[in-house]
Amino acid sequence: MNLPEGGFVKAIIYDLMGQEVARLHDAEMKAGYKYLDWDGNNNAGATVSSGTYLVKVVFEGVSGLRQEATSRVALLK
Repeated sequence: MNLPEGGFVKAIIYDLMGQEVARLHDAEMKAGYKYLDWDGNNNAGATVSSGTYLVKVVFEGVSGLRQEATSRVALLK
């Protein structure tokens, strides 16, 4: 993802039932291109099963800019 300015980023993986599986990021980030990686583990550190998951990223910039995106990802083992 490419952040146009510094700000707060929250990135969360959800299952298709809408339950949180893993929180990838929940803090400030500087402007620029950023890469988030998910190792296939849940918040407790346990490996999750193969399947389709949703990634929701919310960005709130220092200027008040707010962007939100949700994407589907497939986890294959």
